[in-house]
Amino acid sequence: MRISIGDVVRIKSDQTLGTVVSITTVGRGAIVHLHTNGLGSRVVAPQNLERVARAYKPMTAGRSIATLAFLVIGLVIAVLTARSVYALGAGLPLTAFVALASGVTVANFLTEFFNRSRAVRL
Repeated sequence: MRISIGDVVRIKSDQTLGTVVSITTVGRGAIVHLHTNGLGSRVVAPQNLERVARAYKPMTAGRSIATLAFLVIGLVIAVLTARSVYALGAGLPLTAFVALASGVTVANFLTEFFNRSRAVRL
């Protein structure tokens, strides 16, 4: 399981929700520190947790500009791919499908790579 700081997790034994505050490596394992409402802080082994929600960074001006640039790059890749596929003799439906798939894949990859959270495998 991959957990990052700020994720909302549930403790399997008593169904308590908490937010991950820190992850500490101890010997050959790890310990996750949680902040729970009303119960204070708790220390839990990672195998006793299940992730409920992923934490995301808030959108800033720089991140929104980068996302827009990635969408434009995806659109350019889609147009270039469509022209290449059409020039090879493909029909219009196949050309549209390949262009859409390549453009969405490139834009999604760049956006996820730039905006990914720093998750730790436990």
